[in-house]
Amino acid sequence: MYITYTKHGDYYYPDLALPPQPTEDIGRFGRMRKKFLKEHQSDTFALMLMENTLIQHLMKN
Repeated sequence: MYITYTKHGDYYYPDLALPPQPTEDIGRFGRMRKKFLKEHQSDTFALMLMENTLIQHLMKN
């Protein structure tokens, strides 16, 4: 994996970017599922956020 860096002042910061996210509405049940995951299964919620799969999962519901 090749990472580029940009110098700001005395520090080098990595040039990181997330892949494009879907912009469709997740709907009522997607919002309910998100709230449930956040409150009751926070480890699954955090994992899905880090793996960038949360929005796709919520759009399926």
